[in-house]
This record gives sequence, structure tokens and C-alpha cells, in this order.
Amino acid sequence: MPETNLRLVKEEPTDAIPLERRIDYRHTISGRVTALQTTAGSEEHHNRICSLQLLNISDSGLGAVTQEPVELNTRIVVFFPPHGPERGFDKYGQVVRCVHRDGGHELGIRFESQLQAA
Repeated sequence: MPETNLRLVKEEPTDAIPLERRIDYRHTISGRVTALQTTAGSEEHHNRICSLQLLNISDSGLGAVTQEPVELNTRIVVFFPPHGPERGFDKYGQVVRCVHRDGGHELGIRFESQLQAA
């Protein structure tokens, strides 16, 4: 007689991405913003302006696509333009992920306020 395994406990569903470490819920967003990258060299800082295509945003960071790769730990300032009666604002952060994908490089940026709280 074949042995049957019975499960009396209902299994909990697992995350679609098992290594998910996000602190906050991400909201899908679209649009382009301007960013300023600051890379620290041995004796000087290099600033570079780039355009980002937004993918998602949360209280702790954002996801975006850029045409050229960006080194990890690069400081970055993202300039959000005014929208209607709302004023524009700037968010300071650090590049924590840069992955090549079709159409560019996908960046993960952790906002500075989260860096200071950690």
C-alpha cells in the first residue's frame, strides 16, 4: 500500500521574491527627473548630471532607469519638478543597486533619511 503524507497544518504562502528586503511599500510611478551624481575620487569629487526614468518610489527609496551605469555607493540628488500648485523638491540618496537591463541600467536608490536612521 502506498504511503500517503497528510498535512494537518495549512502552509503559509511564501513571497514571490524570497529575498525581499524592502521596508516600505513601493508605488509605481512614471516620468522623467534630473539627477546629479557625485562620485568621490582619491582627491576630488566628480559631479555628473543625468536623466532618470522613474519606475517606483517609496518613503525609503526609488527605482529608476538610466542610460549609463552608475557605481554603487554613488551619492545622488534627484530633482523632482513642480507639479500643478505643488512645489518641486529634492531627494538625497545613495545608489545601492545597478543592474543592466534592456534599454539601460536599473538603479536602486536609498534615500538619505533612511541612511541616517540605520
